[in-house]
Amino acid sequence: MHVSLFVLRLCVSALIASSPLLCLRCQARSPLAFDADWQFALDDAGGETPPELPASNWDTLDLPHDWSIAQFRSADAPAGGAGGYFPTGVGWYRKRFTPPPEWRGKRVEIEFGGVSANARVSLNGNVVGERPYAYAPVRYDLTPHLRWGEANLLVVRVDNSPQPNARWYAGSGIYRHVALHVAPLIRLREDRAFLRTSAMTTDETTVAMTLPVTNDTSADRRGEIVVALRDAAGVEVARHAWTLDLPARSTVDAHSVATWPRLHRWSPDSPTMYVADVALALAPQSGQGGLSNDAAPLPTNDTFRLPIGFRTVRLDAQQGLLLNDKPVKLFGGNVHHDNGVLGAAALDRAEQRRVQLLQEAGFNAIRTSHNPPSVAFLDACDRLGMLVVDEAFDGWEAKKNPRDYARHFRDWWQRDLEAMLYRDRNHPSVVMWSVGNEVYERGAERGREIARQLTACVRQLDSTRPVTAAFNGLGANRAWSELDGMFAIFDAAGYNYELSRIASDRQRVPERVIVSTESYPRDVFATWQAVNSQPYVIGDFVWSALDYLGEAAIGRLFASHESVEAHWEAEHFPWHGAACGDLDLLGNRRPWSHYRQIVWDRGERIYAAVRVPEPRGAQWQTSLWSHDALAAHWTWPMSEPMSEPMREPMVGAVRERPQASTAQDGVNAAEPSDLEVEVYSRTPRIRVSLNGRVVDEAPTDEAHEFRAVVKVRYEPGELLVEGLDGDRVVETFALHTAGPPVALRLASDRTHLVADGQDAAFVTIEAVDSQGRVCPHCDATVELSLDGPAALAGFGNGDLSSNAPYQTNVQRLFHGRALAVVRTTREAGAIALSARSDNAAVSSALKRLCAESQVDR
Repeated sequence: MHVSLFVLRLCVSALIASSPLLCLRCQARSPLAFDADWQFALDDAGGETPPELPASNWDTLDLPHDWSIAQFRSADAPAGGAGGYFPTGVGWYRKRFTPPPEWRGKRVEIEFGGVSANARVSLNGNVVGERPYAYAPVRYDLTPHLRWGEANLLVVRVDNSPQPNARWYAGSGIYRHVALHVAPLIRLREDRAFLRTSAMTTDETTVAMTLPVTNDTSADRRGEIVVALRDAAGVEVARHAWTLDLPARSTVDAHSVATWPRLHRWSPDSPTMYVADVALALAPQSGQGGLSNDAAPLPTNDTFRLPIGFRTVRLDAQQGLLLNDKPVKLFGGNVHHDNGVLGAAALDRAEQRRVQLLQEAGFNAIRTSHNPPSVAFLDACDRLGMLVVDEAFDGWEAKKNPRDYARHFRDWWQRDLEAMLYRDRNHPSVVMWSVGNEVYERGAERGREIARQLTACVRQLDSTRPVTAAFNGLGANRAWSELDGMFAIFDAAGYNYELSRIASDRQRVPERVIVSTESYPRDVFATWQAVNSQPYVIGDFVWSALDYLGEAAIGRLFASHESVEAHWEAEHFPWHGAACGDLDLLGNRRPWSHYRQIVWDRGERIYAAVRVPEPRGAQWQTSLWSHDALAAHWTWPMSEPMSEPMREPMVGAVRERPQASTAQDGVNAAEPSDLEVEVYSRTPRIRVSLNGRVVDEAPTDEAHEFRAVVKVRYEPGELLVEGLDGDRVVETFALHTAGPPVALRLASDRTHLVADGQDAAFVTIEAVDSQGRVCPHCDATVELSLDGPAALAGFGNGDLSSNAPYQTNVQRLFHGRALAVVRTTREAGAIALSARSDNAAVSSALKRLCAESQVDR
């Protein structure tokens, strides 16, 4: 293998809490991270007890962890195409720890953010809890089974062998964070706390507080709760206190209302967050005094910190969705929970990156299809100003897959729904709850009974947000109006692919508020028109915002000679993911993403791409979820050498071009050919030029759906698109012909990381020509090497029709690109990532990045 070396150096330092805000955080009782140094083993026998394996057969790792993403896919995998043909099975996790003496006399709980699936947790051989749902956060009390002065053994059995159990890739293992909570016996219940905005004006904010307190002692006590509100700089801006009685062996919901002056509203444009420091003080046990205003301060018994933002949300059939009493539209996308090449592993940085990528693409809202997301994901939405429809379930009692959650729904729905509500209701980004998606019971009385139960549960725990569920029609033989009774149960009616119903439904049910919970990618203009012109249609969520693992081959294109088979009707191996996203699996934007942002008028103004010719000169065959075959480059025919027949640009539809064909991308290499260029623009007209010569002009106003198609006779060079307002050029966009690849280029989203075993850098690998342009047809094989205190957590190219694994150091480039994820360890130091290619013409490159001694994450 010829070496083309590109070294990316990262220096990682330990996290040093030096700011006043972090020091304040240290004073509060915080969850103890419990992700480090677990041991893991797969159990091929699927036994009920840990397998008897040599110590060397147990891998030591840090959570979050997804074992399925590390395995080889196969056509006969029990998860099938819905699960992306990934293996599942039974896995065991174990961790030894010695509780310190200061934990004596306290309650010790363990919290799992998400385990896929059917988790059973044991401590020292005692089962402390079980949970079938893969997405529910859960806590277990470890206190009765702790052994003092010696090592304790915590064991988690994860059984993801019942398959298929989902319609997408769920992952396998403890894929979200684990934490310990060590609290006094008289303690604040931070997992049940709720600070909600009752009213808000420019001058004052009314906050209703519910702060449960548990007294696990045998004595009645009296206490005082103090809530100190601090801004981002750690400065206290408001305070509220009240007293309460705490009967023995009981939990008291401490309620109070505070009116605080001049707080900043949380909104997508200004996502202002505060921190509430909550403290519990206890009066002396003898004589219940000590709580008067002139008494000496009481010792604090328990504290915790709660990030919080203040805003109001309500629905109105005439005005739509009102955030802080102002109408707002949801420019949304549906997102599954996987992180691409990482699988389901919910690293904080990966969760934040997804939100950032979608925000940059013009989205202001996300529907968490079809399950609760991670805390890290919602934290990122809070900080960045992304609105969220938080969804609890895909289905209810009727099965969509033979082994799915329907088996457990009757016994577990309330616990799982309450767990989501308790955990997520303090997140200002969450503006709506959803309790179901296209449930099979939607047209039956039993479905309405379940809907009433679910919505009652939601409203009991949170009456400040509207509730919805997403439904499609009942089929050709039943009227859409039969769903009126179901929709009446909800605050907003979620329509999946029912755009044509909106106008007539307004006439029939004028009080209905509608949200397009799922729409086809190519319906962007029509859905925008409906949302933009009708106040009662509050937003649209395209399916999907991102490519995802599982639901193999949805959105793929078919060449003219291929048989078209729906993703649910046939096996499409080695396809293992969904190609319907505005962004691909690596986070790269497809041309249609730019068109959506232009239609929405959310920042971008002009863009252009080339219609990829079908291999035989005919038409591509599409499905309802397909994007058009488009490529944002001007390299036709290709000039770079390839090692095997090419894959179609952008769409990955045809796995290999017929060997006898001499055409490349449908363009004959020997003679010029006309190409169709799609132009998207918010200007009234556009002008297309090639190498300085005007080719054509065309209108791109709203009447033409902000797009035009111009035929251009291909020649290498620069294709320039200008947006015109009269004779004035107001926007420009250009595509250039790339030359042969001469180097690999590595670019990291971040260069300074935290040595905590959790941080990560996302590194893009590109083949570039002598001008630094990406070579879109280069499919060279790239091998990565990593030196320093880090691990290669994932490596992929976005080709969902490939069978290459994701936890390997060798990948082929796809459209000239690949993506690697470098995960830190808990050791500080310099990291070097090098890449070399099998292409002898690609020369070496070196890049050095400086490191800082301290990193404020």
